[in-house]
Amino acid sequence: MSDTDFQWFTMLDVEELGIDLIAKEIADRANDGTDAVYLTWDIDSFDPAYAPGTGEPEPNGLTSREGMRMIRLLSTSFDPDRFAMDLVEVAPAYDVSDSSSYNGGITSGLAQRLIIELLAGLSLTKRGLKEGSPVRPHNYRGKGNTYDFGNGPHAKIPKRD
Repeated sequence: MSDTDFQWFTMLDVEELGIDLIAKEIADRANDGTDAVYLTWDIDSFDPAYAPGTGEPEPNGLTSREGMRMIRLLSTSFDPDRFAMDLVEVAPAYDVSDSSSYNGGITSGLAQRLIIELLAGLSLTKRGLKEGSPVRPHNYRGKGNTYDFGNGPHAKIPKRD
């Protein structure tokens, strides 16, 4: 691979450069002179503490927070009409967490959330929006005084400044 312009990033790069710079480099390279972008993301890039349900778990991988930040940045970096992605190596049978939970286990839950964030970011990008994005949600608090949870006492959630 040294004779090609192929680029990869190690966890040392993540620690030294940070997710934001790596996401920008990925987007810049992927968008440079291409008609469309196809991204394959292997779930085993996450630390097994966050994604144990994979065929090849490797220690010292991404945290779920780093992965969510990465997908949020990437989801707003591409033309939604010319972008596709797959998330591979999710293996619920190998997940050590409770597979009867609502999300099917730790790994499946992370995979679901990554895909939801990706779709939300692409949707907002297609509509030309930044506010309300998964990166910076609308300030929904402060438009009312309480949330109504039915009859009985109402929970008071403080307004954001």
